Parts: sequence; structure tokens; C-alpha cells
Amino acid sequence: MKEKDLPRAPLRLEDSAQAIIAAGAVDRLLRLVQSGQANQQEAFLQELYDQAVPIRKLLEDVVVPVANEIGRAWSEDHMSFAEVTLKIGLMQTAVSNFTSKALVTQPQRHASRFLLSPVPGEHHVFGSVVLSSLLNAYGFQAEAILDANHRKLCERVEAHRYAAIGLSCNSDRTLPLVKGLVTDLRGCSRNRSIVVMVGGWALHRDNKSLHTLGADLVVTNDRDAMEAIAERFEHGN
Repeated sequence: MKEKDLPRAPLRLEDSAQAIIAAGAVDRLLRLVQSGQANQQEAFLQELYDQAVPIRKLLEDVVVPVANEIGRAWSEDHMSFAEVTLKIGLMQTAVSNFTSKALVTQPQRHASRFLLSPVPGEHHVFGSVVLSSLLNAYGFQAEAILDANHRKLCERVEAHRYAAIGLSCNSDRTLPLVKGLVTDLRGCSRNRSIVVMVGGWALHRDNKSLHTLGADLVVTNDRDAMEAIAERFEHGN
């Protein structure tokens, strides 16, 4: 049999999803974000999902790279704070609307429960939204609180047993608050072995150590966060 007559192996779903993403999905979503079209952003995410691109790949390989590009534009002064806040806010709305519907049928495979929150006083909360959606897409139980103050966060972890807390810090202004918040959350947690994770744009610019922040994990991107979480919590906590 000639090589050209050999039957082709069926395209795996993962390969198919990657091919769709490689066909310009990141650039297209970035253009929609830059033009401030939240409804079209949501529709595009739904379009990719309808083409069998898994939610986790949508978030990791399309949404996160676009958010990183917006963050890079801000750090290099190509966008103002107001522009970034508006664009990320609209993108957050699109992602939240999409995932709230798409995750309804997602099975829970792990018992571990997570609480995600920006450090109180943060204006950019998108990281907490994306990571909570990613955790749910991977079968964990995650919830995001986007407007809690220090006291309310402590009350929350005192009232519910969480396996881990993830804090997002995106500005130099709130970075000094992290260690005190971590200490207080540990002190009032119902789970005495709770894992505290810290991430966000501020950690890209300031390479703080675990000891300095009082955290168990310091992550600077969602993919690393998911790998670290899977390693610790794959069998529940």
C-alpha cells in the first residue's frame, strides 16, 4: 500500500481544539476587547465552545493570553489605567456571562473547595474571575468574591471550610497588605491546614518570596496555578 493510500488517524478532540485556537482565536478576541464589544466577545467564546473547544482551553489558551496582552500594554504605557480598567471590565463581563452558562453542566470531580478574591482595595479583579472559572472547569468547587473587605473575607473563611484561598494582587498599592491579610485568614480559618495562594500582575514586577508574603504558593500565571493546584489537590483535601 502506498503511503498516500494509508488511512488517516482520526483527529483527536484536543488536536481539533488546538487547531481552532491556532487559526487566530487570540487575535480575534483581542481585537474585540480592544474595540470594547462585550456582547461580541461573549458570542465569540460561545462560538468556539460550540466548535468543541473545552472551557479550560478557552480560558487558558485564548482568554488569559488576551488579558496578558492588555496587561503588557498597560505596563509599557501603551494604555492608560482608565483604558485598561474599561477593557478588562468589559472582558470580565463577557467571560462571566459565558462561563455562568457553560459551566452549568460541568461535573465536579474533586471535593476540595476554593475561595478566590482580589486583595481588598484592588480595582482589577479579572484574575479571580478567570481562576475560579478554571477551577470549576477542572472539576473543583470554586467561588469568587470580588468586593469583599478584610473583615468580610475573614468572616467567610471562619464560616466555611475551604481547602485553599487564592488572593489576586495587581498593584503596588495593595501589595503591602498581603502578608497581614494572609496571617489573619490563616488565623480565622476553619481549616487549620488551609493553603494560601497569591498571584497577580504585582508579583510580575516584584518577585516576592513565599516567606515575605506568608503564602504557600506564589504563582504569576493561571497555567502554573492550575498545575500547582492539581498536584496538591488531585485527591481531595
